[in-house]
Amino acid sequence: MASRLGATSKYLLKGNATTMEGPSAFGCPDTILLQNTDLHGNDLELIQTVLTYKQCCLACNALEACQAFTYLARTMKCWLKSDITSQGTGSSDSVSGIRQDRAGLRTVLTIPVDKDTLASHASDGMANLAESVVDLLASDSANACRDIRRVGGSHRSGMIVDGAWTVCFDKIITSPATGDQHNDQQSKCTVLSFGIADDFTFDDGMAGFGCEVHSFDPSMPLPNHKHATSVYFYSIGLGDANSNHADGIDMRSKKEMKWKIRTLDRLMRDLKVTSIDVLKVDIEGAEWSFLESALSYPPHESPLLHVQQLLVEVHLWKQSSKTAAYDVQRWFNVLRALRLHGFTQFWHHRNPLSTRENFGAGKIACCYEISFIKI
Repeated sequence: MASRLGATSKYLLKGNATTMEGPSAFGCPDTILLQNTDLHGNDLELIQTVLTYKQCCLACNALEACQAFTYLARTMKCWLKSDITSQGTGSSDSVSGIRQDRAGLRTVLTIPVDKDTLASHASDGMANLAESVVDLLASDSANACRDIRRVGGSHRSGMIVDGAWTVCFDKIITSPATGDQHNDQQSKCTVLSFGIADDFTFDDGMAGFGCEVHSFDPSMPLPNHKHATSVYFYSIGLGDANSNHADGIDMRSKKEMKWKIRTLDRLMRDLKVTSIDVLKVDIEGAEWSFLESALSYPPHESPLLHVQQLLVEVHLWKQSSKTAAYDVQRWFNVLRALRLHGFTQFWHHRNPLSTRENFGAGKIACCYEISFIKI
């Protein structure tokens, strides 16, 4: 692990967050579901007195010109849209969806990877490899998942700014959480979430779908505790080694700290977890060391063998001009190895708070959230 295991501490504090919990079953395939979101764009048609958002979705799918929809539950209005122009605004009364066969619209949400980042490595002879990294980051498979949903997210001035993650629900059996499922063998799914920074909206959202969620962040000054129904917090970080005194840095206070970290396989043994439906990793740069270690094993021996979905934020921070070639090679090796271990990328999204240097080429995006699934 890199010396700065502060990775599990977010570099921005989040305000009051809104949990984006959805219905227990979507039932409208080939549609990207955006809960608590009002999409902006060109309205095609308004349908009055629609009882459910599923009916609104099916109406959109039946109309060739319809590319997206927004359903307003309070007024039971269904707005069909021929185009969308932004990520939309937060609205607790709204459910929106985008048809997956409208591939061009995905760029509104995913935001293309910045190709001008390549210039910074031309002098290092790394331009071709850097371009391969960009190609891998943007290589979403349109056929990998039919039921895509955004879960979690905090709002600022009505906009969803951070904390939302894209999950595939094709194989996740959802059921509204009605009680404590800890150590319940009938629990529908298991989620391990690394990197919280006071924002439990994703974790609470997945618990709302009936999952048992284990949340980890050593940078938060909290003891191990039960956060909510089926959500359990641990003051532990994710690493490539087991240590009770790992060097870390809180990216909010910039203070150096000593943290408890564990490897993924050790945590699975401690939790008595044999498979992970969703593994979320947002650990501020330390994802590379964790993934390098996990992917160094043959696929049938890797700690990722029993992970069905991997949601990871990758941080393309060039440490220095001296390490530029090493950094890019490392990113390429990890992204390629994930494919060799059976993971297919079905979504990428630029973090809207991403402003640090990417490949060292000026103040452009550094951080991308990527969703992988085994199919």
